[in-house]
Amino acid sequence: HEVYADETNGINGHHAVVEHNTFVGLEVLMSLRRGTGHTVRNNVFFVMTHQAASANFDSGAYLLVSEHAGDPVDPAQSALHDITSDDNCFVTASDGFQFAMRRIPPEVTGSDWLLDHWTRTEAQTLFGFDASSVFVVETDPGAVFVDPQSGNYALVDGSACAGKGHTAAP
Repeated sequence: HEVYADETNGINGHHAVVEHNTFVGLEVLMSLRRGTGHTVRNNVFFVMTHQAASANFDSGAYLLVSEHAGDPVDPAQSALHDITSDDNCFVTASDGFQFAMRRIPPEVTGSDWLLDHWTRTEAQTLFGFDASSVFVVETDPGAVFVDPQSGNYALVDGSACAGKGHTAAP
């Protein structure tokens, strides 16, 4: 387990703003270590496949708190509370995809590793994530994007994700 000096903590990323992007095949958006105050909005995330119910130590998640972050055992004190995530569109293979995850080492728990795996519904309840976001279950890129085979990731007309992603940037 790494311990960071104050100088190292000071140069780690804080207040990142991730907006108006289209992500295809992404398995992890952020793996938090020390950065705080991040905002994620107006993005499209296509087919995040890891399922919370079958997740393990190495499974990806939209938001992940690494074992190096020093998260406390109580989720109410987690670094995940420092993230604002809303007004996104998630197009996933299942509604049970792993939205958030954290790994807490034995030196914090006092016994074994603690692995928390949260679905989007659980993450909404615990951390207030994505109350205004859109969630669509779909795996066919042709049902979402104009012509993904040729690299055109503009959204099809009438998309549930309208107004989000790279083609909706101001």
